[in-house]
Amino acid sequence: MNKLSWTYLYTKLFLSHLFNLIELFCFGEPLAKGRSELYYNIGNYYLLEKRETEKATKYFNKSIELNPNFSYPYAGLASVFFIKQSLDKAMDFINKAINLLSDYNQWFYSVQYMISRSLEDEELMEKSFDELCKYFNGSRAEANRYLAYSFSRFEMHKEVELFCKEAIKECPDEKVLHYNLGAFYFTQKKYVESIAAFQPVLQSQEDEKNKKLIKQAKGYISDCKYYISKNKK
Repeated sequence: MNKLSWTYLYTKLFLSHLFNLIELFCFGEPLAKGRSELYYNIGNYYLLEKRETEKATKYFNKSIELNPNFSYPYAGLASVFFIKQSLDKAMDFINKAINLLSDYNQWFYSVQYMISRSLEDEELMEKSFDELCKYFNGSRAEANRYLAYSFSRFEMHKEVELFCKEAIKECPDEKVLHYNLGAFYFTQKKYVESIAAFQPVLQSQEDEKNKKLIKQAKGYISDCKYYISKNKK
């Protein structure tokens, strides 16, 4: 047997032992919680990055099987059913997640808000929004900004625009909110609207706080003008 064959054999043997050890430790009780978090993270990847709800569901359920008291996979399943518009199931899972939560998680309340909004449950919408405001030290602008972000994770573009604008209404002098709206319009190829949204950023004082923001806004505007010009040809 030549040297290359021996190297292959030893490598195969080493990997075989390695996988056996991984299997032993992964299925052992001490690491069950760690594996539950791993399955949740995989499920979240399939849900929010790949948009594969069936695979996401599989991993969320496996996470719950390993650690029924881990709140995050329940929130993951709530998101799955929200996407599928099985809103009652979605609400059951997000409420389960919130009840199990040992600390505060703004994502859970934003999901609860989105589901209750689809269900037209105004009382629960208000409750969820108030919880978000608490997290952001009472700032309704920041709560709206976070909701815009949350809707963007589900590619719900009308809602993203709406809550970006709601955030600006609450705090019109906060330049980053105008910047967020301009950046959103750019992703939607609404270049004229994007330029208009960036204008308050350009009008702000160029201090250390706004210097980077202004520079980035100018970059977006330059790109917008390029694409507008290109589309006219």
